[in-house]
Amino acid sequence: MRAVDESGDDYLYPAGNFVAVDLPQAAVDFGGHLGRAPTVKWWLHDCDPTALTWARLRVFDDNTSDACWNNGGTLYGFDEPRYAGYFLAEDEYRQFVREPFNVG
Repeated sequence: MRAVDESGDDYLYPAGNFVAVDLPQAAVDFGGHLGRAPTVKWWLHDCDPTALTWARLRVFDDNTSDACWNNGGTLYGFDEPRYAGYFLAEDEYRQFVREPFNVG
């Protein structure tokens, strides 16, 4: 099996390392995102930043997106990334933006 990670590195794995699984219909319906890896944006819960409660928002090539919290559970699908962002903001998550580190 060939796998390409988010950085574009290419890996080959023996077929014996994998097993077939039956996916729930919701995963099948939303799983049409084969191809390039999605853009991943991380969000941090704003109520207690020291607890480091994370959420993940993925944006796919067709501009659909999904979001979930760090403890797994339900994966929510959206027609556009902004709706996923509204959804996370409603639960008091804020997008984590890594500032460039400047020396000097």
